[in-house]
Amino acid sequence: MSTQDWEPVVLRNPAKVAAAKRSTEIRRSEASATALKIDNSETPVRQKILTPESRQIITSMRAALKLTQVELNQRCQFPANTIRDIESGKYVPSNSQLNILRRIIKCIVKLE
Repeated sequence: MSTQDWEPVVLRNPAKVAAAKRSTEIRRSEASATALKIDNSETPVRQKILTPESRQIITSMRAALKLTQVELNQRCQFPANTIRDIESGKYVPSNSQLNILRRIIKCIVKLE
C-alpha cells in the first residue's frame, strides 16, 4: 500500500502580492518617518483638543435637536458614553468621528 504526500497548493496573483508588500513597506516607512520626526523635534508635540466653544455647540445643538447623549451616541454609532466624554472634554474625537458628528448636528466643530 502506498501513501500519498498531499502538499497544499496556494495560488496567488503575483501582482497583488507585490502590491501588498509595497503597501506594507510604505506604511512602515511613513510610521518610521513620523516617529523619527517626533523623536528629533525640539518642541513638544501638542495633542489636539476640542475647543470649549465646540463642546458647547455640541451640547446646545444636541439639546436643540431634543436628543439625549445616549440617542446621539446611537445615531452616530459611537461606543457608549462617547458623547458624554466629548462634551465633558475627557475624550477627543477622531477626524472621522468629528465628521459624523458635524453631519448629524449640522454644525461646525473643530479641533484646536
